[in-house]
Amino acid sequence: MKTQRSRFEKRKTHLFLAMLFVALGLPATAQWSVGISGGYAYNHFDYDPQYMEGLHFKGHHGFAIDVPVKYQFNDWLGLSSGLSFQKKGYVLDGSCVLQGYAVFFYENLKRHDSYLVIPVCAEFTLNTKNWYFFLDAGGYVGCWLSSAYEYQTIGTFNGLRFTLSFREPQTQQKEWMAESDRRIECGLAAGLGLQWHVFNGLSLLVTSRCHYALTSQQRDYQIKHFPSRNVTLAIQAGLMYNLRQTKR
Repeated sequence: MKTQRSRFEKRKTHLFLAMLFVALGLPATAQWSVGISGGYAYNHFDYDPQYMEGLHFKGHHGFAIDVPVKYQFNDWLGLSSGLSFQKKGYVLDGSCVLQGYAVFFYENLKRHDSYLVIPVCAEFTLNTKNWYFFLDAGGYVGCWLSSAYEYQTIGTFNGLRFTLSFREPQTQQKEWMAESDRRIECGLAAGLGLQWHVFNGLSLLVTSRCHYALTSQQRDYQIKHFPSRNVTLAIQAGLMYNLRQTKR
């Protein structure tokens, strides 16, 4: 028991020393920056149709609003994170056969999803006098907030054809179902960006980011379940402000 405790104490000491060396190794130029950006988002709905080959999912446009936060360790390496509100979804067309006799069909049914996303990425940078190029790579965690369907024609066919057509698009809120819907989304994140230093720590920001979900939007609650993942591309512009340098 004493031997195990001594080994544990040694490991804690080594870990503390390693963290101390890393902290002391950070240059005095390390600094924080925060900003705001927004722009266009396009979501591709990646799915495996399996038994629902008659359904066709298409990408759908939306928008993203970000509050990016960065910590720059040195001239070439940093850490980027923040909060991102994303409005994304997909468009559904086609028909689906259920249990061999019932047919559900949709025409241009749109789903609008709202997500709150937190990315955490390593940022590799290249600095010039006024320009700042960067490449991000890491992951993200997203939380599904709400969803709504927008449609104009839907129907079923089960012996008799039943169709609902509306002159104006109809909107219906989707309620979250614990047994079928997955609220948390996790995936990979990557991006490219450019900053132009204007004056007094203020920079103009242009970014292009991609979020590739590794988790399905739905739980595996059916025998014939088809995975469905979001792949979101966003192009944004905004401002960044460099805070005062960290003093040692």
